[in-house]
Amino acid sequence: MTAIVRKGSPFLDSDTLKTARDNQRKQLGRARDAVKELTELFLGTAGPRFLDVLQWANRTRLFEIPDCFHHISAQEGEAPQAVTELDENDPLAKAWNEFALAPFAQIEPYDNYVSGRARFETHQGVKGLEFESHGDHGRCRGSRLHVQL
Repeated sequence: MTAIVRKGSPFLDSDTLKTARDNQRKQLGRARDAVKELTELFLGTAGPRFLDVLQWANRTRLFEIPDCFHHISAQEGEAPQAVTELDENDPLAKAWNEFALAPFAQIEPYDNYVSGRARFETHQGVKGLEFESHGDHGRCRGSRLHVQL
């Protein structure tokens, strides 16, 4: 985990640490506390949902969140509120909600599957390989959320 934080956290960016000067220990303490809190999320038997990890990232700011996730990460509570009275029939809003409530452990296998890196493929996926791929399978354009624990 330490290597991931060193490599990807704005807390430990060289410019941030230079700016912090006398507060570098405080900055390192904030990073350590955020990692401890994240570790605690994974101690439960079921593990966290994507929403839980996203809300943690928004609250601690240990890692930057891609813009396409801000509408979910800024919300508090148990369930995302992407579906409002105005768009309750919007399939995209419903899909965001389902995605946010998915177990975090499913995110990497899903990404591997839609990116063609999975160890197996469905019949439809294999059959579909004869066609040219169009689209990004619903991923955020221009960003990649990849967290290894």
